[in-house]
Amino acid sequence: MARKKSKTKKQLSSRQNSSLENIADRALQEDSSASPFRAPTTSQASILQITRQEHHSGPLPSSSELRGYANIDSSIPGRIIEMTEREQKHRHELETKDAEHQRAFIDQSLQAQTKFISRGQQFGLGLGLVSMGG
Repeated sequence: MARKKSKTKKQLSSRQNSSLENIADRALQEDSSASPFRAPTTSQASILQITRQEHHSGPLPSSSELRGYANIDSSIPGRIIEMTEREQKHRHELETKDAEHQRAFIDQSLQAQTKFISRGQQFGLGLGLVSMGG
């Protein structure tokens, strides 16, 4: 299960803010030469969006999400963990049963092949004895 989070609000230091504004201004100046539209002036407000993405994969939510659930109701993280443990136990039981059924099928197939081979050998012996005696 993949989860993504986006955070767009973050306080920047004045140095970081001015650096980002300089980069944005340079990008606008470079783009204005190719664009038929008028580029915004420096007196106009610039919009800068910073996106942070996190990726988490696994049977449980990330720790920050569990803390968020705990803020809603303190019993939710425990219930989520218990549910995950029950699901894992159930999955292991199913896999064990499947492996047992496969083993039983292989054993039955081997027994049937052994009987078939044994009967063929017995028939061959009988045919050989009959042909020698007759």
